[in-house]
Amino acid sequence: MLFRSSISGFQVKTITEISKLPTQAVVVTQGHLLPYIGYKKFNMYFCGPYELDGHPYGKIYNNADYYFLARSVNAYPYDKNWLNAKIDKLKKDPKLELVYDDGDRVLLRRKSKQFRHEEFLDPIHYTGSQHERYSM
Repeated sequence: MLFRSSISGFQVKTITEISKLPTQAVVVTQGHLLPYIGYKKFNMYFCGPYELDGHPYGKIYNNADYYFLARSVNAYPYDKNWLNAKIDKLKKDPKLELVYDDGDRVLLRRKSKQFRHEEFLDPIHYTGSQHERYSM
């Protein structure tokens, strides 16, 4: 009996591209793409509260090593307009460089490694109660 794969071309391409990212990277992506990221130093999803001044994840989020988005993936809790605006904003950020944009998936990388994530990866910030307080 042959095993038939149910993995789509989108999934294969996404897994292939994401697997090239260093395991020590901090990656921000859409919630639906998070499972493809695998084990990185710190995985985050696009979340409005993270962009607020003073949020405990804000410095990591705004200084991530990579931003990975896909136009064909559900943008929940946002819509396609938000997604397209976010892609445009990130592509115009002078601190980021476009790794690729295949018309669907977009990967951007931080040009400089001057930001030290270790300074902000304090385990106290990982507590569920603190995360829930800012994400509600």
